[in-house]
Amino acid sequence: MDFLSIARLNLPPGLFDWAVQFGVKFGPEFGVDGTKVFFPCPACFRGVQGGLPEVSDFGVFLSRAFACLLAGVFVMRHGRGGYRLGRRTAHRTSTLRNLAAGLFEHGQIVTTIPKAKAVQPFVEKIVTDAKSGTLAARRRVVAKLGGDRKGFEWLYVAKGATEAEKEAVNEVRDRAAQFFDLPAGSEVERNRYGELRAAPRIVKHIFDHIAPRFRDRAGGYTRIVKLGKHRIGDAAELCVLQFCGAEDGPEISGKPSTRRRQADKRTAFAAKLRKDAKKD
Repeated sequence: MDFLSIARLNLPPGLFDWAVQFGVKFGPEFGVDGTKVFFPCPACFRGVQGGLPEVSDFGVFLSRAFACLLAGVFVMRHGRGGYRLGRRTAHRTSTLRNLAAGLFEHGQIVTTIPKAKAVQPFVEKIVTDAKSGTLAARRRVVAKLGGDRKGFEWLYVAKGATEAEKEAVNEVRDRAAQFFDLPAGSEVERNRYGELRAAPRIVKHIFDHIAPRFRDRAGGYTRIVKLGKHRIGDAAELCVLQFCGAEDGPEISGKPSTRRRQADKRTAFAAKLRKDAKKD
Protein backbone atom coordinates (compact mmCIF):
# COMPACT_ATOMS: atom_id res chain seq x y z
CA MET A 1 0.00 0.00 0.00
CA ASP A 2 1.38 3.42 -0.92
CA PHE A 3 1.71 6.39 1.38
CA LEU A 4 -1.31 8.13 -0.11
CA SER A 5 -3.59 5.19 0.71
CA ILE A 6 -2.14 4.88 4.21
CA ALA A 7 -2.81 8.55 4.83
CA ARG A 8 -6.42 8.22 3.64
CA LEU A 9 -6.98 5.29 6.01
CA ASN A 10 -5.29 6.75 9.08
CA LEU A 11 -6.18 10.42 8.99
CA PRO A 12 -9.56 11.45 10.49
CA PRO A 13 -12.43 12.16 8.08
CA GLY A 14 -11.94 15.42 6.27
CA LEU A 15 -8.42 15.95 7.58
CA PHE A 16 -6.77 14.31 4.57
CA ASP A 17 -8.33 16.78 2.13
CA TRP A 18 -7.45 19.61 4.47
CA ALA A 19 -3.86 18.38 4.70
CA VAL A 20 -3.48 18.18 0.94
CA GLN A 21 -4.99 21.63 0.53
CA PHE A 22 -2.47 23.24 2.89
CA GLY A 23 0.65 21.56 1.58
CA VAL A 24 1.05 18.18 3.26
CA LYS A 25 2.98 15.98 0.85
CA PHE A 26 2.56 12.18 0.73
CA GLY A 27 4.40 9.65 -1.38
CA PRO A 28 7.82 8.18 -2.14
CA GLU A 29 8.60 10.81 -4.74
CA PHE A 30 9.47 13.13 -1.88
CA GLY A 31 12.01 10.74 -0.35
CA VAL A 32 15.42 9.60 -1.47
CA ASP A 33 14.93 5.91 -0.73
CA GLY A 34 11.16 5.75 -1.04
CA THR A 35 10.57 5.33 2.71
CA LYS A 36 10.26 8.94 3.85
CA VAL A 37 7.16 11.00 4.31
CA PHE A 38 7.66 14.75 4.29
CA PHE A 39 5.64 17.38 6.06
CA PRO A 40 6.36 21.08 5.34
CA CYS A 41 6.40 22.36 8.90
CA PRO A 42 9.90 23.26 10.18
CA ALA A 43 8.61 23.65 13.73
CA CYS A 44 7.58 20.00 14.01
CA PHE A 45 10.43 18.00 12.50
CA ARG A 46 14.15 17.80 13.02
CA GLY A 47 16.37 17.23 10.02
CA VAL A 48 15.86 18.51 6.53
CA GLN A 49 16.36 16.56 3.34
CA GLY A 50 15.79 18.05 -0.06
CA GLY A 51 14.67 21.33 1.52
CA LEU A 52 11.73 19.75 3.39
CA PRO A 53 11.53 18.32 6.93
CA GLU A 54 11.23 14.57 7.11
CA VAL A 55 9.93 11.86 9.43
CA SER A 56 10.18 8.11 9.02
CA ASP A 57 7.72 7.06 11.71
CA PHE A 58 4.27 7.36 10.20
CA GLY A 59 2.56 7.36 13.60
CA VAL A 60 4.62 10.34 14.70
CA PHE A 61 3.82 11.97 11.39
CA LEU A 62 0.08 11.57 11.85
CA SER A 63 0.05 12.90 15.39
CA ARG A 64 2.21 15.90 14.54
CA ALA A 65 0.35 16.58 11.32
CA PHE A 66 -2.96 16.59 13.15
CA ALA A 67 -1.60 18.92 15.84
CA CYS A 68 -0.17 21.32 13.25
CA LEU A 69 -3.38 21.52 11.28
CA LEU A 70 -5.45 22.12 14.40
CA ALA A 71 -3.07 24.87 15.46
CA GLY A 72 -3.51 26.60 12.10
CA VAL A 73 0.13 26.36 11.10
CA PHE A 74 -0.68 26.27 7.39
CA VAL A 75 -3.58 28.74 7.38
CA MET A 76 -1.46 31.62 6.15
CA ARG A 77 -2.90 34.56 4.30
CA HIS A 78 -0.85 34.21 1.14
CA GLY A 79 -2.55 35.54 -1.98
CA ARG A 80 -5.61 36.72 -0.08
CA GLY A 81 -5.52 40.48 -0.47
CA GLY A 82 -8.27 42.88 0.45
CA TYR A 83 -10.78 42.99 3.28
CA ARG A 84 -12.53 39.69 4.03
CA LEU A 85 -15.11 41.28 6.40
CA GLY A 86 -15.72 37.89 8.02
CA ARG A 87 -17.81 36.77 5.06
CA ARG A 88 -17.70 34.24 2.27
CA THR A 89 -17.17 35.44 -1.29
CA ALA A 90 -20.84 35.64 -2.27
CA HIS A 91 -21.84 37.36 0.96
CA ARG A 92 -18.95 39.82 0.75
CA THR A 93 -19.75 40.67 -2.88
CA SER A 94 -23.40 41.27 -2.01
CA THR A 95 -22.37 43.51 0.90
CA LEU A 96 -20.10 45.65 -1.27
CA ARG A 97 -22.76 45.99 -3.97
CA ASN A 98 -25.40 47.10 -1.47
CA LEU A 99 -23.05 49.62 0.15
CA ALA A 100 -22.11 51.00 -3.27
CA ALA A 101 -25.76 51.27 -4.30
CA GLY A 102 -26.55 53.18 -1.12
CA LEU A 103 -23.64 55.55 -1.75
CA PHE A 104 -24.73 56.18 -5.36
CA GLU A 105 -28.27 56.94 -4.16
CA HIS A 106 -27.59 59.16 -1.15
CA GLY A 107 -24.10 60.55 -1.77
CA GLN A 108 -22.93 59.42 1.65
CA ILE A 109 -23.42 56.48 3.98
CA VAL A 110 -22.59 55.75 7.61
CA THR A 111 -20.79 52.44 8.11
CA THR A 112 -17.83 50.89 9.89
CA ILE A 113 -14.28 51.77 8.91
CA PRO A 114 -13.34 48.32 7.49
CA LYS A 115 -16.45 48.26 5.31
CA ALA A 116 -15.82 51.81 4.12
CA LYS A 117 -12.22 50.99 3.19
CA ALA A 118 -13.37 47.84 1.42
CA VAL A 119 -16.08 49.50 -0.69
CA GLN A 120 -14.16 52.71 -1.45
CA PRO A 121 -11.98 51.29 -4.27
CA PHE A 122 -14.98 49.35 -5.55
CA VAL A 123 -16.96 52.59 -5.95
CA GLU A 124 -14.09 54.61 -7.40
CA LYS A 125 -13.36 52.02 -10.09
CA ILE A 126 -17.02 52.15 -11.11
CA VAL A 127 -16.92 55.95 -11.38
CA THR A 128 -13.69 55.83 -13.38
CA ASP A 129 -15.23 53.29 -15.73
CA ALA A 130 -18.38 55.38 -16.12
CA LYS A 131 -16.43 58.50 -17.08
CA SER A 132 -15.72 57.02 -20.52
CA GLY A 133 -19.46 56.77 -21.21
CA THR A 134 -19.14 53.89 -23.66
CA LEU A 135 -21.48 50.95 -24.03
CA ALA A 136 -18.74 48.56 -22.92
CA ALA A 137 -18.21 50.62 -19.77
CA ARG A 138 -21.93 50.55 -19.05
CA ARG A 139 -21.95 46.77 -19.34
CA ARG A 140 -18.97 46.49 -16.99
CA VAL A 141 -20.68 48.70 -14.41
CA VAL A 142 -23.85 46.61 -14.64
CA ALA A 143 -21.79 43.46 -14.09
CA LYS A 144 -19.98 44.95 -11.07
CA LEU A 145 -23.25 46.02 -9.43
CA GLY A 146 -24.85 42.64 -10.12
CA GLY A 147 -27.45 44.04 -12.50
CA ASP A 148 -29.13 47.30 -13.44
CA ARG A 149 -31.06 47.61 -10.22
CA LYS A 150 -33.74 50.15 -9.43
CA GLY A 151 -33.20 52.84 -6.84
CA PHE A 152 -34.47 56.02 -5.25
CA GLU A 153 -37.66 54.41 -4.00
CA TRP A 154 -37.38 56.72 -0.98
CA LEU A 155 -38.33 59.64 -3.28
CA TYR A 156 -41.88 58.30 -3.53
CA VAL A 157 -44.52 60.40 -1.77
CA ALA A 158 -47.99 58.92 -1.48
CA LYS A 159 -51.04 60.98 -2.42
CA GLY A 160 -52.34 61.13 1.13
CA ALA A 161 -48.95 61.69 2.76
CA THR A 162 -48.82 63.83 5.86
CA GLU A 163 -46.70 66.93 6.20
CA ALA A 164 -44.25 65.05 8.42
CA GLU A 165 -43.76 62.39 5.75
CA LYS A 166 -43.23 64.98 3.04
CA GLU A 167 -40.78 66.85 5.23
CA ALA A 168 -38.80 63.65 5.90
CA VAL A 169 -38.48 62.96 2.16
CA ASN A 170 -37.44 66.54 1.46
CA GLU A 171 -34.82 66.37 4.20
CA VAL A 172 -33.22 63.29 2.68
CA ARG A 173 -33.46 64.86 -0.79
CA ASP A 174 -31.73 68.05 0.35
CA ARG A 175 -28.95 66.07 1.99
CA ALA A 176 -28.30 64.05 -1.18
CA ALA A 177 -28.70 67.01 -3.56
CA GLN A 178 -25.43 68.56 -2.36
CA PHE A 179 -23.52 65.70 -3.99
CA PHE A 180 -25.31 65.32 -7.34
CA ASP A 181 -28.54 65.98 -9.20
CA LEU A 182 -31.41 63.70 -8.26
CA PRO A 183 -34.15 62.27 -10.47
CA ALA A 184 -37.66 63.62 -10.08
CA GLY A 185 -39.91 62.02 -7.51
CA SER A 186 -42.56 61.50 -10.19
CA GLU A 187 -40.35 58.81 -11.75
CA VAL A 188 -41.00 56.55 -8.76
CA GLU A 189 -44.31 54.72 -8.98
CA ARG A 190 -46.00 52.10 -6.81
CA ASN A 191 -49.08 50.02 -7.46
CA ARG A 192 -52.09 49.88 -5.18
CA TYR A 193 -50.41 47.18 -3.08
CA GLY A 194 -47.39 49.38 -2.37
CA GLU A 195 -45.06 47.38 -4.59
CA LEU A 196 -42.46 49.26 -6.60
CA ARG A 197 -43.62 49.50 -10.21
CA ALA A 198 -41.18 51.99 -11.74
CA ALA A 199 -38.07 53.72 -10.46
CA PRO A 200 -34.89 55.33 -11.85
CA ARG A 201 -32.00 53.00 -12.63
CA ILE A 202 -28.82 53.39 -10.62
CA VAL A 203 -26.51 52.73 -13.58
CA LYS A 204 -28.16 55.49 -15.62
CA HIS A 205 -27.84 57.80 -12.61
CA ILE A 206 -24.11 57.02 -12.36
CA PHE A 207 -23.48 57.81 -16.04
CA ASP A 208 -25.73 60.89 -16.19
CA HIS A 209 -25.17 62.61 -12.84
CA ILE A 210 -22.13 61.22 -10.98
CA ALA A 211 -19.50 60.56 -13.67
CA PRO A 212 -19.81 64.04 -15.31
CA ARG A 213 -19.28 65.65 -11.92
CA PHE A 214 -15.78 64.11 -11.68
CA ARG A 215 -14.83 64.45 -15.34
CA ASP A 216 -11.80 66.64 -14.54
CA ARG A 217 -10.81 64.76 -11.40
CA ALA A 218 -8.21 61.99 -11.75
CA GLY A 219 -9.35 59.63 -9.01
CA GLY A 220 -10.07 60.22 -5.35
CA TYR A 221 -13.81 60.70 -5.74
CA THR A 222 -14.70 59.69 -2.18
CA ARG A 223 -13.44 60.36 1.30
CA ILE A 224 -13.78 58.74 4.72
CA VAL A 225 -14.50 60.90 7.77
CA LYS A 226 -14.35 59.30 11.20
CA LEU A 227 -17.34 60.22 13.36
CA GLY A 228 -15.73 59.56 16.72
CA LYS A 229 -18.73 57.37 17.59
CA HIS A 230 -19.09 53.67 18.22
CA ARG A 231 -21.93 51.39 17.20
CA ILE A 232 -24.14 50.08 19.98
CA GLY A 233 -23.62 46.36 20.44
CA ASP A 234 -20.14 45.59 19.16
CA ALA A 235 -18.68 49.11 19.69
CA ALA A 236 -17.38 49.24 16.11
CA GLU A 237 -16.04 52.64 15.15
CA LEU A 238 -18.31 54.46 12.70
CA CYS A 239 -17.42 56.74 9.83
CA VAL A 240 -18.99 58.57 6.91
CA LEU A 241 -18.12 57.54 3.37
CA GLN A 242 -19.13 60.32 0.98
CA PHE A 243 -18.41 61.76 -2.42
CA CYS A 244 -16.08 64.73 -2.58
CA GLY A 245 -17.36 68.13 -3.61
CA ALA A 246 -19.48 69.06 -0.61
CA GLU A 247 -16.73 70.06 1.80
CA ASP A 248 -18.35 73.36 2.82
CA GLY A 249 -20.15 73.50 6.12
CA PRO A 250 -19.51 72.54 9.74
CA GLU A 251 -17.26 69.70 10.75
CA ILE A 252 -19.04 66.43 10.07
CA SER A 253 -18.15 64.65 13.28
CA GLY A 254 -19.12 67.55 15.51
CA LYS A 255 -16.14 66.62 17.70
CA PRO A 256 -13.01 68.81 17.53
CA SER A 257 -9.64 67.19 17.08
CA THR A 258 -7.10 66.78 19.89
CA ARG A 259 -4.90 69.49 18.40
CA ARG A 260 -7.84 71.90 18.32
CA ARG A 261 -8.75 71.17 21.95
CA GLN A 262 -5.17 71.79 23.07
CA ALA A 263 -5.05 75.06 21.12
CA ASP A 264 -8.33 76.18 22.71
CA LYS A 265 -6.95 75.42 26.18
CA ARG A 266 -3.81 77.44 25.51
CA THR A 267 -5.87 80.34 24.18
CA ALA A 268 -8.15 80.28 27.23
CA PHE A 269 -5.19 80.08 29.59
CA ALA A 270 -3.47 83.03 27.91
CA ALA A 271 -6.68 85.07 28.10
CA LYS A 272 -6.95 84.28 31.80
CA LEU A 273 -3.37 85.42 32.40
CA ARG A 274 -4.02 88.71 30.59
CA LYS A 275 -7.18 89.26 32.60
CA ASP A 276 -5.38 88.61 35.90
CA ALA A 277 -2.54 90.94 34.88
CA LYS A 278 -4.99 93.79 34.25
CA LYS A 279 -6.51 93.32 37.71
CA ASP A 280 -3.09 93.65 39.34
